[in-house]
Amino acid sequence: MTLIFALTSQSQPNKENQLIHWQEAGLPKPTWFKPVVATISLNLIDRRLGHLDRSDWREVGKILATSITQDFLKGEI
Repeated sequence: MTLIFALTSQSQPNKENQLIHWQEAGLPKPTWFKPVVATISLNLIDRRLGHLDRSDWREVGKILATSITQDFLKGEI
């Protein structure tokens, strides 16, 4: 299984979710992370879009941790 999450090039209201190093990641446009997570089988992935910079990974991790914690406290997990 592989962990995947949503990315979008559509500007988002929460600027904290914008990837700073989107160009270095190989992404074609400014990109925002959406805290939507899923797992899929690795053989369903056709290609890799890019590779996130360590600082962007740290921010994604913080956002996911906050989102998961809030959902857990609300009883949604």
